Amino acid sequence: EAREARTGLAQDAPVAHSLRSAMSPSPLELPAGIRLSGRMSSAEGVIAGDWWDVIECPEGRIGVVIGDVAGHGAPAGIVALQVRTLLHAALASGAQPDGALRLAHQALRNSRTFATALVMVIDPVSHVLRWANAGHHPALLIGIDDVTTALEPTGPLISALEGQWSSNQTITRAGDALFAFTDGLIEGTKNDGSMLETETLLS
Repeated sequence: EAREARTGLAQDAPVAHSLRSAMSPSPLELPAGIRLSGRMSSAEGVIAGDWWDVIECPEGRIGVVIGDVAGHGAPAGIVALQVRTLLHAALASGAQPDGALRLAHQALRNSRTFATALVMVIDPVSHVLRWANAGHHPALLIGIDDVTTALEPTGPLISALEGQWSSNQTITRAGDALFAFTDGLIEGTKNDGSMLETETLLS
């Protein structure tokens, strides 16, 4: 906490506070049967290029996004906010996950950095989960029967280069758990010093 505080001051605390507040998901009343929990903890100061978001989509659908802009500090945070804002607006207006990624690509057309993002839309009535993955770590859909489905990439990461993304879908069931994360989690180490990998997350 002390290291985070010192780094936050070095990054200009008012700017850091504003960016962090803007990147936090807004409270949202979820449909019956869906529970959502998320946590973001910056490894270096209070500004990170990682973010997650939850969006109210048309016809009662729920959008969930997790992303990661390369780098850290205010520059990465500003780009992350731009990408997040475009994804949020696209999903709120009814865009499909792949369409949302194509719109977010506009934020990085003239940038030297890049971002990964996983866009998911859940329909609580039909139980269909649609996703588009721009080079992000696959989220894990863990079924009540312990069968795990990985939401694999459906296109390249988002950068100044042109890219094509597609959407995939699967059916969810009551009791399923969807677990998404950034590389800040699996590139860390456990208490014994060993690497925390995807297989460890499942257990």
